[in-house]
Amino acid sequence: MQINGAPDPVRFIDKYGAYLNFVAKAEKDDTIKELLIDENFEKILKEFRLYNI
Repeated sequence: MQINGAPDPVRFIDKYGAYLNFVAKAEKDDTIKELLIDENFEKILKEFRLYNI
C-alpha cells in the first residue's frame, strides 16, 4: 500500500536497514504520522512480521 507523500517502507528499510528509522522519519511529518495510528498500518505491521521484515 502506497500513500502519496509517504516513503515506501520496504525500500526505506532496504536502504537504511531499520524499521525504527522509517518510523522516526514518518513521525516528523504530520500527514504521514496519521498513517501510524491507522488500522491499516497495524495490518501492514503484521505482514512485515510474517516475512521477518
